[in-house]
Amino acid sequence: GKVTDLQIVVTNPAEIKNIGKKIADILPDTRVITKPQILKTYQVIFGWRGGVASMLLLVSLAAFIILAWDKASGLSPEERREIAILKILGFETADILFVKCWESIVIAGVSFLTGCSFAYLHVFYLETSLMRPMMVGWSVLQTHLEIVPTVGPGDVLLLLCFSVIPYMAATVIPAWRCSIVPPDAAIR
Repeated sequence: GKVTDLQIVVTNPAEIKNIGKKIADILPDTRVITKPQILKTYQVIFGWRGGVASMLLLVSLAAFIILAWDKASGLSPEERREIAILKILGFETADILFVKCWESIVIAGVSFLTGCSFAYLHVFYLETSLMRPMMVGWSVLQTHLEIVPTVGPGDVLLLLCFSVIPYMAATVIPAWRCSIVPPDAAIR
């Protein structure tokens, strides 16, 4: 005599509201949800969630751009002094650029691998525990969300190109500009 969910198929779509109203009148403690209501609710919710996800993406992109701009705008006085001392000790511009290039490759590479590893673990092993409430939402009609790992070499290459290469450029170009300045001018 008791049910939690009940689905009724109505052959005449014009009668859906009437039948839903009759069910609600007979069983006042029930909540009647029609298919158009479900579709509209999910459309509104996923649109809102898409906006939140877009805002999170824009904030992280802005943070990356600020970091790259800060790196590219110039070196700190200590880094300039370090490059000047290397030039005084006999290092060539090519040597300094080689060291700076490898330094940025190591820093960006370790950061890239760490970030990708944590993202992979979060999505595929922890089942998006931080993002799941936003993705699934408050709806009573929750479906099981199973994410299948599909990460290809193209995906990794795209992430690499958008994160590591700009960081390397933002590091090596200011080092090059500083290394072509005479050492005595850089120390002052």
